[in-house]
Amino acid sequence: MGLDMYLKTNAPVGQEHSTGACGGLFPFAPKMAKEQREIGYWRKNYKLNEFLLCDLGLADDEEDDNCVDLPMSEEEIEATINFAKEEKQILEEGGDGNDGWYEVSDWDYTIKTFKEALRLRKEGYDVFYHIWY
Repeated sequence: MGLDMYLKTNAPVGQEHSTGACGGLFPFAPKMAKEQREIGYWRKNYKLNEFLLCDLGLADDEEDDNCVDLPMSEEEIEATINFAKEEKQILEEGGDGNDGWYEVSDWDYTIKTFKEALRLRKEGYDVFYHIWY
């Protein structure tokens, strides 16, 4: 199947259903709780997923992270924004550390989405990272 990645919130903004596999190309996707909204979706951004799960440690090594809401703090969201900015800068400077998988626009989207998540988190709403593979 692959890796579908979601950023969700309990704020009353965003999409009311999961985007679905391949950005909605296929009609199946993990169900969201009634009070949740999707604020971001990525398909196969392994570098971002590795950062969130390994570097930030969002997933417990002993727990299956598939289809589990992983809560994010303000600090973790800020760290993700900084990570995405660094990855974008590497691409803009002609670096090839991404093996040709990612574009500057991918990191622009990530920065924009996590900035929205940070705004919502500062307003007191919960933010969750959710992966489906």
